[in-house]
Amino acid sequence: MAAYSKICTILLSQGRIKEEHQEFIFDSLGSDQEKEEFLRKFRLGKQLVEVLVKKRDYREAFHEHILDGRIAEALELGLEHFHDDSSVGSQELLLPLHFTEFERLLLTLDRIPGKDKQSQPYDSLELPHEISSALSEWASIRNQFRSSNICDVFSALPEGLHKDVLAVLVGRSSPG
Repeated sequence: MAAYSKICTILLSQGRIKEEHQEFIFDSLGSDQEKEEFLRKFRLGKQLVEVLVKKRDYREAFHEHILDGRIAEALELGLEHFHDDSSVGSQELLLPLHFTEFERLLLTLDRIPGKDKQSQPYDSLELPHEISSALSEWASIRNQFRSSNICDVFSALPEGLHKDVLAVLVGRSSPG
């Protein structure tokens, strides 16, 4: 049985086992700690997040999403489990929130109809004040862009994160 398990883990690490069959192999790896070590070693981030969520280690799952560049998924997970004991703090949620809201703003600027109005994972959640405030600020900026040009919105913003981020857009839209 040990040889079979070894072959399966090799095939899994090479990406040669379909996702729907991977859970059987994970179960053969033993303890949660052994599963985590294997998944980290072979950089199987999505599967590692699944193991961490099953353990209710939402903070570690959040950070794993961030490390793998799945920012929107990290935000969604963090907000869903904000009130749980092992959850992510509101300050940690702000960075991915700003990132996803900036992406949403770009969709607004590119005028892709309906794309900027897609529901977000946090639309129906009870949110901490810091998160609600940040969302409100981004919504206000998006609304300003609907009726003004980039330079006007940029010049009206107070110094801070939003202005720093939007400076990239001003540079992008300036004649060069």
